[in-house]
Amino acid sequence: MSFAVIKNHLADILPADKNTLIIACSGNPQCGAYLQAAKTAQKLGYTNIKHMADGIAGWNDAKLPTEAAK
Repeated sequence: MSFAVIKNHLADILPADKNTLIIACSGNPQCGAYLQAAKTAQKLGYTNIKHMADGIAGWNDAKLPTEAAK
């Protein structure tokens, strides 16, 4: 996926406050897809970006709560 496509998508969904915590995750620890989104958010000026290393699979394995996107 190109930088421009990711940038346009993230610009539509990220908050206006560039200091807001952004958590980048992927499906599992072996997937590196989060990195493109995290780097793009950083290029857009976001400064508080964290990586959820175990991904959504690790979250679900730990039986932590999830909810549908709004």
